[in-house]
Amino acid sequence: MNGDEFRLGEDDAWAILTDPSASSEQVRDIAHAYPDMRAAAANHPAAYPALLDWLDQTGDPAVAATVARRRDHDARTKQPPRAIGASATSDRARRVSGRRSRRPTAAGWAVLGFLVPVVGLILWIVWADSAPRKARKARNGLVGSLVFSLLIVAGLITGVLIQSPPQEAAAIPPPPPAPSVPVMQVDPPDGDAQHAWITVPSAHRVAGALVVDVHTDYQCPTCQIMEKVYGPMLQKLSDSGAIIWRQHSRIAYDQVLGNDLSLRASMAAACMDVADAAKYAAFHLMIFAGQPNFTDTELRDTWPAAVGLTASSLAVYQNCYDNQQTLGFIEDGELSNLQATLNQSPPNVYTFGGNKPNSDASGACTGAIGGTIGVCHVPDFYVQGVEFSLSDLFKADFTPKYKSTNALLTMLKRIAAKR
Repeated sequence: MNGDEFRLGEDDAWAILTDPSASSEQVRDIAHAYPDMRAAAANHPAAYPALLDWLDQTGDPAVAATVARRRDHDARTKQPPRAIGASATSDRARRVSGRRSRRPTAAGWAVLGFLVPVVGLILWIVWADSAPRKARKARNGLVGSLVFSLLIVAGLITGVLIQSPPQEAAAIPPPPPAPSVPVMQVDPPDGDAQHAWITVPSAHRVAGALVVDVHTDYQCPTCQIMEKVYGPMLQKLSDSGAIIWRQHSRIAYDQVLGNDLSLRASMAAACMDVADAAKYAAFHLMIFAGQPNFTDTELRDTWPAAVGLTASSLAVYQNCYDNQQTLGFIEDGELSNLQATLNQSPPNVYTFGGNKPNSDASGACTGAIGGTIGVCHVPDFYVQGVEFSLSDLFKADFTPKYKSTNALLTMLKRIAAKR
């Protein structure tokens, strides 16, 4: 294909790249014709490995970065987890099968004749009189091997005779059949431009509302305690417009526990903001209520239905969740919040919610004692850029210090006054 042959306009090309069902050939042709769309092409589910290799060699740093990120994600999601089950039973079955198969059967001589035709010929001749049954099996294997070899040769000759595609199209390798790699990335509509938080949607905004930044991990036990007590209060204050609740979903517990539940739950919450922002807060709290061992079925089907998604919104949500379309937003957010990243969305100075950076006093977060960081532990909280902690919310026995939204708001105003 060359530029003169490609008749698709830019608007149509963009429409195809945002359609997960677009074919590999369409994505390939758009990448060839429109250099400024190559990064989007690399993110498309139909971008196959050979096309990614070609895109990586175009010399565009942005495209190369997108390809690298895509490959990293593919590598992490390539192998499904091994099923947990009757491994001991399977081992016993293999051992029993092994003992039974030590003595070659007549069928075994057929297999040997197929794999090593010369041996099959010799055994057929030698056993023709003394062991006719084995001889017939060895002969059958020999014949099968010869037929199979003839079919292979015929296939190769046919392949040579088939006309090859035009030289122009050969510049990009052809796609393999039915590619099924996620992922077209989307940003949740209430997420910030630097991917650090999602502003919990509210129909009301009051002048002078306090900006409250909350860092939690969906697998963190103390985060669950906090969310169960104060989550509904924060939601009421947000709904009334008294506060602007910025939720920072963190995923560090995945490394601690050796799973990916925090990542999947965070992606699910971001997808809820994509599908129906009004249900985000309720879904967020429902995930915490489902600790510690929530499942894909709950994240994908049960809880979205429980918060009242309509059929059309549920379809949008499940497409987002199944294709991990908010993966980039969540992974970027973990890095943006861990570092002392300057904030492009005032009033807070840093994206993690503070007005001054934190110090990695022990070196546990960065490996450098005294290094400058953002937020390394959860839960953590900021109001108007001033940090507060669990000890401001609970007594030593985890009894809540505040029983009403008004009392909580008074405490937030008092801490904010310290800035």
